[in-house]
Amino acid sequence: MPRVGAGPATAVLWLLSTAVFAQTPSPPPLPVPEPAAPLEQPAPDPHPAPAPVNEQPPTPAEPPTWAQQCFGYPSGLYLLPLPRTGVVVSGGGAATGPNGRGTASGSSGGGSVGGGGGDGKALLVIAVLVAIALPIVVYALDDDAPPIVQQRWGCPSFQLDLVGGLDTGVAFPGARPYGQGRFTMTWGVIGGDVSFDLNPTAVNAFATHLLVRLLPKAHVEGGLAAGYRRLVTPGGQVREGFDVGLPHRYAFWRDDLRTFGLELRPSLLFGPSGIDASLEGAVIAPLFELLHVRVGARVYSFGNAIVYGAQAGLTLGI
Repeated sequence: MPRVGAGPATAVLWLLSTAVFAQTPSPPPLPVPEPAAPLEQPAPDPHPAPAPVNEQPPTPAEPPTWAQQCFGYPSGLYLLPLPRTGVVVSGGGAATGPNGRGTASGSSGGGSVGGGGGDGKALLVIAVLVAIALPIVVYALDDDAPPIVQQRWGCPSFQLDLVGGLDTGVAFPGARPYGQGRFTMTWGVIGGDVSFDLNPTAVNAFATHLLVRLLPKAHVEGGLAAGYRRLVTPGGQVREGFDVGLPHRYAFWRDDLRTFGLELRPSLLFGPSGIDASLEGAVIAPLFELLHVRVGARVYSFGNAIVYGAQAGLTLGI
């Protein structure tokens, strides 16, 4: 604003300068920074873990007892028997005299019968030798058995085989029924058995063996059987002597300790009257843990007579 007493020219200059400053734009305001967004916080856990309070390490499971290892089921039931399929000793036959000709004994009376021919007996001996050699080859090439099978092999085992069947042949025409039983006890490599045949119209038999067993393999198991065998007809004809064989089993399928397979029992009898051969086979299938069913056939010699037949029965194992 001009001072009092200034001239008109001064007043004019002040007015012009005021107008010029009024038209000059004012500078824009400085930007104001926006407030930063708050950091997101994690959502709280709806099931928070409890704070550890004196945590203790888990207690290790106790190892199974000897009774559980030897008599327990894989499913966990203990102190119960397990299935043990067995083999049955062959027996029976025809009574043959020293000259190779025999007489039938029993209810049919004493008619003269032929000896059956030596060729049939020779073929039977060859079949027995092949049946003895084959499992040895399979055993050498086979894999190890499952651990549970090997474990039970080292445990005591008891089994009872009860079998019935019909025999026939030149020396005993027609169907000749018989009953057969066998008790076996094993423990690891060692075992023993006692068997009998009861046939009122043909041959009664008794046998006992010492068993030397091999560690089982995945598809075959068995061992050597050596002992004494005696065959007696009702008429008093006797064939007896040292009996040696190789009872074994081929396992086609395993479910822990249950096995579906084929049992073979080839054997040779060496006595004062000569050599006799026997070959018996049976398909074994489990009914349940304690019981197996067996169905098969057998062929054997008594002197030169050849007898063959069918059989079926059960095996109870502990």
